[in-house]
Amino acid sequence: MRTHKQRRVHGEPSLVERSQRVLIVEDEAMIGFELGTMVENLGHSVVAMASNESEAVRLGIKMKPDVVLMDVRLGHGSDGVNAAKRILQHRSVEIIFCTGYSHDRGVIKHIRQLGSFQILA
Repeated sequence: MRTHKQRRVHGEPSLVERSQRVLIVEDEAMIGFELGTMVENLGHSVVAMASNESEAVRLGIKMKPDVVLMDVRLGHGSDGVNAAKRILQHRSVEIIFCTGYSHDRGVIKHIRQLGSFQILA
């Protein structure tokens, strides 16, 4: 789901040319469905949707997505950053954090503790 062109490696299609398998983690159903529609309109497929931390971890391991769109704050005390950390303990996957809390330095610091990630605010 990169926006810039990437070079081909040994004749393989770049990430831009290849349809990505996307896991959407969002506790608000309407936002999750809107994200899913956008992902599909871009030519990618939604492999699953999760609404809480434990479901995100289970599906992130089981469904083997190429990309995870991860809400930072999930309902009922769940945390998207912790879910990402737990998924990454099992497999390497590209994670894009989605948040309306970009002004909250604590949220950004929490994400950056995991390493280098993309953040959509």
